[in-house]
Amino acid sequence: MSNMPNEPRREEKDAAGRTPDKPETNQDRTPQEASMNADAQAPRETLRDVPGAPLQAVPAGAPSPVQMKRSLAKNIRLVILIIGGMVVLGLAVLLALYFFLPEQETPAPEEYYFYPVNWNVNIFETGEYPESDRIMMYCDNEQGYGLKEQITSDGSDMENFDIKVRFLTIYLNSIISGDVETYRSLFTESYLQANSIPQFTQQMLYQMCIYYCGTEALEGGMQRVTYRVDYMIRKNNGTFRRDVGSDAIRPQYVVLLVSPDGSDIAIENVYTRS
Repeated sequence: MSNMPNEPRREEKDAAGRTPDKPETNQDRTPQEASMNADAQAPRETLRDVPGAPLQAVPAGAPSPVQMKRSLAKNIRLVILIIGGMVVLGLAVLLALYFFLPEQETPAPEEYYFYPVNWNVNIFETGEYPESDRIMMYCDNEQGYGLKEQITSDGSDMENFDIKVRFLTIYLNSIISGDVETYRSLFTESYLQANSIPQFTQQMLYQMCIYYCGTEALEGGMQRVTYRVDYMIRKNNGTFRRDVGSDAIRPQYVVLLVSPDGSDIAIENVYTRS
């Protein structure tokens, strides 16, 4: 038997020309096959429908719309529970303060010392109320920066002043002299029906000043004119005013109703400011 030269062993190949025993590699594939294989091995993506928007590719593992809605609803419930708890806690604290804290007493109104009442005393004869104290001043504005004139106690210069100012001098002199009848006659009927004016003794008013504040036009040509009236009371006995002590000023605002021709004047209101 003749020796034949060794021939290289031939490997069997399948119909595609690949050796079945060797693992397939990209080197054994055509470029098209390698590309297709890479796409197949890449992570899969899912398509998610978003209302009103085109289909978008969403990586696998991302939360679905249902999961996102459930998470949002859970967060909202948590916030509502926190806020509700804070409200309940606040109400509990307020109730505890209301029921367990000691009740604070309402401060009593300021009290003044009033001198003993003497209905028979004549302040013009005691020497304690000289004529110099009865001087009145008039100012044409409430701030006191404008015209300021002295009104003599005997009324000799009344023609230099407006009729409303003259009316207010009668108001002040009726207080000084304790003339309750004249004092009452200066008010409107509606004021007298709503307010009682008790009897009062002579009052030692001093540092008196009348300040013009303003005028309001009413129907039919009537006017409402407001003045501020300042004065102190020496040895105040409380029969005329109990909202101020002796030798102190608490301004009164006197509101006048004036007829169109100025001939009829009456006090509509008297008040003080806190």
